[in-house]
Amino acid sequence: MSWGNFYFTVNDRQVSEELGRMFEGPGLPDLARFEAAMIANKAAATAATHAQTFSLRLSIKHDTRYRKDARRWNGRIVWGGESGWINNPVKYARAERARGGSHDFVREFRLSNPEQRYVDVIMSFLRNDP
Repeated sequence: MSWGNFYFTVNDRQVSEELGRMFEGPGLPDLARFEAAMIANKAAATAATHAQTFSLRLSIKHDTRYRKDARRWNGRIVWGGESGWINNPVKYARAERARGGSHDFVREFRLSNPEQRYVDVIMSFLRNDP
């Protein structure tokens, strides 16, 4: 005589699909989020850069690249070079940063926690946010 039965079923198809999605890497919506994080970081870099003539701020450039074969997204922000303004090209970025304090634009930029923007994108990918 049986007093109760318990049945357990595990469907690993969804687990396999999710692992497959993660193995494929980020899709276009995820890459768009990385690009948006880069644009937000460039805005933060601009805000963190001491402005007397605005040439240093105007010299800030960013670029990104995604290589699907290498499964790698790269982005960078660069201060110096062409500004289209006075003191063009900006050759004094390193010296300005070495002055310290509010002139150290990289230190000021890092206070905005730029890495967290990318962590947020990665977490969004792992959660499979729409």
